[in-house]
Amino acid sequence: MSGRDFCLRTPEDFRRALRSRPIAKSPSVAIHQIVLGDGFGLGFVVPKKLIRHANQRNRIKRWSRELFREHFMRAPDLCSKTPPFAIVVRLVGVVGPGWAASRGAGREELRQLFREVAMTLAGTSAASDCS
Repeated sequence: MSGRDFCLRTPEDFRRALRSRPIAKSPSVAIHQIVLGDGFGLGFVVPKKLIRHANQRNRIKRWSRELFREHFMRAPDLCSKTPPFAIVVRLVGVVGPGWAASRGAGREELRQLFREVAMTLAGTSAASDCS
């Protein structure tokens, strides 16, 4: 599966996601989640105002795609038990100069947030299985 299979494309889906409360948040990143009718989706809001260099913005998107696959697409139990959803990763705060560097703090921060989202969704699906 390529990254394009999970692209969140419609502006309405982005608006719905960004209007919702973040499912996980840190001082510099917020992750929003919405339920979709079919399939899974992933979108990004990485402003040029916060991360000036394109290679660093692209690195953040690559990290997010990798973590999305790792935590959701390679977890068959989670995907089969939860309704189709979309996640939007949004940079919200000022990040340090090395945050998006190849060995910067941003990767670990994103990993922790994706882990938190996966645990939240797994808890939601486990609670709905008990009913």
